[in-house]
Amino acid sequence: MSNRSFYRPEIDGMRAVAVLAVLLYHMTLVFDFHPAFENLIQGGFLGVDVFFVISGYLITGIILREVQGKGFSFKSFYERRARRIMPVLSVIVFLSIPFAWLLMDASELKQFGLSIIGIAGFASNFVFWKETGYFAGPAEYLPMLHTWSLAVEEQFYLFFPPLVLLFWQRGRRYFLPFMVAAFVLSLGLAHWGSTRFADATFFLPHTRIWELLAGAILAYFEGGSNKERNHPWGSLFASVGLLMIIASFMLFEKDTPHPSVLTLLPVVGSMLIVWFGGFNDITSRLLSTKPVVTVGLMSYSLYLWHVPILAYSSLYHLGQEPEGALWLVGLMFSLSWLSWQYVEIPCRNRQKLSIKSLLIGLGVIWSLLLAAGGLFYAYKGFPERLGYSAELAESFERSPIETFGKCNDNVGAHHKEKDWFCTFGSNTAATKFIITGDSHGFSALPAFKELAEKSNIKGIAITDSGCLPLLGIEMLRKDQHETSCRLLSDRLLKYAKEQQVKTIYLVTRWTYYTTFGKKIKDTITGITPQNLAKREQTIKTALERTVRAYNNIGVKVVVVGQVPMQNVEPRRIYSALYLPIMQNRGVPQQQTIKALSVTRSEHDKLQAFFTNTFTNMQSKGFTFINPTNTYCDNEVCPVGTPQQSFYFDDDHISVVGNKLLLDLLR
Repeated sequence: MSNRSFYRPEIDGMRAVAVLAVLLYHMTLVFDFHPAFENLIQGGFLGVDVFFVISGYLITGIILREVQGKGFSFKSFYERRARRIMPVLSVIVFLSIPFAWLLMDASELKQFGLSIIGIAGFASNFVFWKETGYFAGPAEYLPMLHTWSLAVEEQFYLFFPPLVLLFWQRGRRYFLPFMVAAFVLSLGLAHWGSTRFADATFFLPHTRIWELLAGAILAYFEGGSNKERNHPWGSLFASVGLLMIIASFMLFEKDTPHPSVLTLLPVVGSMLIVWFGGFNDITSRLLSTKPVVTVGLMSYSLYLWHVPILAYSSLYHLGQEPEGALWLVGLMFSLSWLSWQYVEIPCRNRQKLSIKSLLIGLGVIWSLLLAAGGLFYAYKGFPERLGYSAELAESFERSPIETFGKCNDNVGAHHKEKDWFCTFGSNTAATKFIITGDSHGFSALPAFKELAEKSNIKGIAITDSGCLPLLGIEMLRKDQHETSCRLLSDRLLKYAKEQQVKTIYLVTRWTYYTTFGKKIKDTITGITPQNLAKREQTIKTALERTVRAYNNIGVKVVVVGQVPMQNVEPRRIYSALYLPIMQNRGVPQQQTIKALSVTRSEHDKLQAFFTNTFTNMQSKGFTFINPTNTYCDNEVCPVGTPQQSFYFDDDHISVVGNKLLLDLLR
């Protein structure tokens, strides 16, 4: 091997960089920092990918040294993994339970219970894939979301050592080709799935294994190499690697396809440091400074602590100012240092803690945790804790999928022969109206359904999450490769002409595509707007085009404005009214609802461009329905009344909110 020591402090430095990036990224979900700072760390979630490369390198190195030396022991290997992973994880999950009970509403506590079960089965990545999403809100309320990455590593630990042993005994020369082939296949699946099955690609092991194998391949080459690598270019390559990692933190966004070939930026950067670092180069000296290494040594504890601390703080405070971030960071580091010193280090020491004592302790703790998790899930989060009335609980419901199943996110609807939309109202042959848009259109379907039934007319609906319902506009969102908003809009225009439809309603979250910066492309003009002003102009141009095209075939266009977007999840607000720990604040219910609801001035400011544009353009052939006065008074746009919520989440209306929309549509 090369003249590098077995312990490599610069790798602990890499861990520090990775965990701090993840921590800062998660803090931007909770605190309203300056946009310039948030842009610097918008890809901080890639710190996990750096961890994967490091884990693959270190674990494979351990396995190969043992199979080439005294012999590999499964018992010893899994004991070391258990001592490394389980004690701190067990403590943090156990300490989370009382906070979850006190601060979570029923649906959140049920989800928390399911996550405990998933963690116990080394399968929390599958749980979060099915139940939520890493970038789907409100992730800041999920205290165990980060355990998905532990599950991926645990799954790697289960299957990889037996494979190494098998190849070493039966066909050593095939081991490297196998790893390279698996790397290429996994990366290919990740790239293909990142724009088709974004959540599955993010969470599941088959599209993550290539990152662990990147480190494993390095360990394989290192184990068989006696060649010196501290040549003059090594320092440069290690520095380039660090710059690649930092650049990925700044360049990646939530909508960047990931993991994909683009993720090679932080992965290759990590590989360069692992391969060329450790020879007294500049990058290694920087990463090996004592403060950085200390953070790296406690990075596992810090990774585990920071998410629940942020989540429970969010649940209690219901929105936080940046000034509150400092003491939370202090709490994270303090608890991480304590658990590193008094849980991690002692539990790894076989002289201080026998394997028998460790297993008994873990068995007792996880028996209690599984019992709690099972009860939380089986009893649906114990809603009786909250004292919700049935009326309030039902008011949180959204459009039922069983009623509108073919209306929303009907994958491939733009080219299906049949069943590409849903129908409601009269059974007559003639379709009188169409409703289309994104998930806001889906949330509004109950109002349109009731309107069609009472008017005895037939309507159809087809909506797609993240789809702007304007001709020529394609969404550049990573999960919409199979959707094609542009082709769906083209098909609706053709259908409206063939069926002689009278009216089309465009219902969407308009500001999602401007203020919130979702990437769009005008395929007619070829413009992909890069800033707010250009996005607004592109949408205005596309709206004029859409209205003109429908007017030319005799179809009336009705643009429905965006309902007010709340600052806080409605269930959170009502939990503040009913959870005992919140009731101790002594604030009357109506006052709490008003204080936590979005103000009229905030809503008007957010909607100013579209309100002005739609109002001024009505003379160009469409009708504008503005819901502002329906959902707002002069001061506030309330999330609901003490008895009922108008919202399903912070920006989609509930079945009760639909009743207000129905009155407006009439």
